[in-house]
Amino acid sequence: PPEIAQLSNLISLDLRINMLVAIPPTIGQLTGLTDLRLAGNGLTKIPATVCDLERNGDTEIDIFPGVTCVMELEPF
Repeated sequence: PPEIAQLSNLISLDLRINMLVAIPPTIGQLTGLTDLRLAGNGLTKIPATVCDLERNGDTEIDIFPGVTCVMELEPF
């Protein structure tokens, strides 16, 4: 849910093996996040805001190969 962005102190989020096909771009607002586990879902792309967490070097994102970042935000 979009309210997840309000969890500003969250440092680890494990969403592995939950049959997810999309994740909300608001997860990218979790600037305290250092560990995001997404493997084992049906994700083929993740929002650019989430990819930016890893690009900034503060967050390790665990996903399967072949998952790409979406450059433009898509409706969740």
